[in-house]
Amino acid sequence: VTSVSLVPSANPLAVGENVTITLNPQMNITVGSWLLGGNILVTFYPGGFKVNDGYTGRISFNTSTSQITLYSVQ
Repeated sequence: VTSVSLVPSANPLAVGENVTITLNPQMNITVGSWLLGGNILVTFYPGGFKVNDGYTGRISFNTSTSQITLYSVQ
């Protein structure tokens, strides 16, 4: 059994700011998805990832660390 915490770069966060969410402890995850409110933000898999069309340009995903950055949080 493994426990992972999600660590935001800032909390609380003002509307319009960017936030990066990292995993603690850092680990290599090869297949998965980031979800927010039941919506898939990004799906990642060996060799690549796909950002949901509704979030294109608003998200960056780091394939080495599995961290996600959300731009201009609303």
